Amino acid sequence: MARSNAIVVPANPANIGEANQPQEMRIYQGIVLMARCKSNEKGLKNGVRYKVKEITEEDDDKHNFEMIAVTDENQETGESFIMTPDDLGSKMRLSYAITYFSSQARTINGPLRLAQTSCRNFTLRHLIVGLGRGPVSRDIQVD
Repeated sequence: MARSNAIVVPANPANIGEANQPQEMRIYQGIVLMARCKSNEKGLKNGVRYKVKEITEEDDDKHNFEMIAVTDENQETGESFIMTPDDLGSKMRLSYAITYFSSQARTINGPLRLAQTSCRNFTLRHLIVGLGRGPVSRDIQVD
């Protein structure tokens, strides 16, 4: 899904023992990411969506990312701030591929696809958690 001008940000796991480990991401201007951190860390709030507003190039091919919080309707809120690749790689996750585990207590407005429902490890609990994320049943697709 990444654009051709995307910048690769390597995963930077802060705690190896956690279940929700970061993964390498391809970041471009306009992509929306989700914060995965302690309740309120460095101005981030866990579970809040943030858009990459601008990418600036620093010395030695290092980039900084100007971030701003956005609503589910993609409306910008609050003040923008700068994140380094290390912070981005440890505290942010791709928002278009949320796991059942990490979606708990989150409302997802708009289209929602529950994937891998035929997997042998998929349980009734996963289905209940997934169905409970979407407030409008016509927006939910079960694969």
